Amino acid sequence: MKQLDYDLKVVAVIKNFRKLLRVKQYTVAEALNISVSYYSKIESGKKAMTSGQLKIIGKELGISQFEILTSADGLVLNANPNN
Repeated sequence: MKQLDYDLKVVAVIKNFRKLLRVKQYTVAEALNISVSYYSKIESGKKAMTSGQLKIIGKELGISQFEILTSADGLVLNANPNN
């Protein structure tokens, strides 16, 4: 699996958790001390996210980095059940 594919899965998980928990992009962007526009680009995969940002996002959503990454692994595995 390519790193870019995995990165897109990670941001998809974050976006899904954020929406499920009804947390606004503004709230997460504020916690990261970045603009909503920049955060939106992170969620869409247009900008890279640092491990520090991942930690802050997890904290803001009330989930661990491990949960985010494990969920992304699950998405990858479910996408191709032959692996």
